[in-house]
Amino acid sequence: MSFVMRMALLALTSGLAACGSGGGSDDPTAGGGSTPIAYAYTMPGPLNDGWAVGHLDDNGIDAAAIESMVRDFHSGAIPGIDAIAIVRNNTLVLQSNIRTQVGDFDAWGGNTRPNRHIMHSTSKSITSALIGIAIDQGYIAGTDVPFYDLFHYTSYDNWDDRKSTMTLDDALTMRFGYQWDEWSLSYGHPDNDLRALTDNNIDQGWALLNLVMIDDPG
Repeated sequence: MSFVMRMALLALTSGLAACGSGGGSDDPTAGGGSTPIAYAYTMPGPLNDGWAVGHLDDNGIDAAAIESMVRDFHSGAIPGIDAIAIVRNNTLVLQSNIRTQVGDFDAWGGNTRPNRHIMHSTSKSITSALIGIAIDQGYIAGTDVPFYDLFHYTSYDNWDDRKSTMTLDDALTMRFGYQWDEWSLSYGHPDNDLRALTDNNIDQGWALLNLVMIDDPG
């Protein structure tokens, strides 16, 4: 099995269960307060992470317009922005962290750093991209293939014939039909469905596929 295929299936089983958390910021202070702030653009410093850094002016970007936008982010005039980065010509020309406080979702996930972010539905985009690459390279015929046929587990404790009708498209669009509730209890609670799945299973992929069905897929 190719690296892309392995990564795509890993993302499906380890990431899709957590994708129901929604996106965007849960922190009403993520954009700062409503007081205008002073902000002047400066070129990003060396990050030593493989990205070249450069100045807006040298890459054909209006620095005044960017400064106005970033001020609106920091002041809260444009809310819900945690951070912004701009890359032009393979060069990082802007990196600015906006939020100064963590929110409830961060606390549930154990994150205490405002410059980090709970993944939430970002996983959907990563998973879809990997599946698209796998389809493009011929490792998967398409999104209408039976979902469970993509895995090589020999048995499940909670087999349901409806699982044999589940397609890859059903999985990508989160229409599994599983019994699942990650909202009634906080993510920090040991009985939260997501927390229980990740904490109590070494093979989280098998654990997801083994969930009880309560509805038809799709």
